[in-house]
Amino acid sequence: MKSTRRPRRSATQWQRLVSQQATSGLTALAFCERHDLSYASFIQWRRRLRQSELSAEAEPTAAVQEPLAVQSMPFIELTAPSKLCGGADRWLIELDLGGGIQLRIAQPR
Repeated sequence: MKSTRRPRRSATQWQRLVSQQATSGLTALAFCERHDLSYASFIQWRRRLRQSELSAEAEPTAAVQEPLAVQSMPFIELTAPSKLCGGADRWLIELDLGGGIQLRIAQPR
């Protein structure tokens, strides 16, 4: 009896095959038949690769994850004046950090 085992492929090889199928104009089944691929394996790898792409997109980028170097951020001293304008007895500092994030610091009552 002759063995019909297909060769093992790496994730990179499967990614290349999935990309080729997407641009070939062939259905996944027709592509697999033409290239002697297991249809079940092809579908499983396509799903796996798609899920890894989606999870990679959902993760924050390295620029967001890594804190800024301290030396790149200048020091700004914020002090409340001894006599507040308009006779107010409290002070409020608001910082717009971008991306819809605001930091508010107020003097307690």
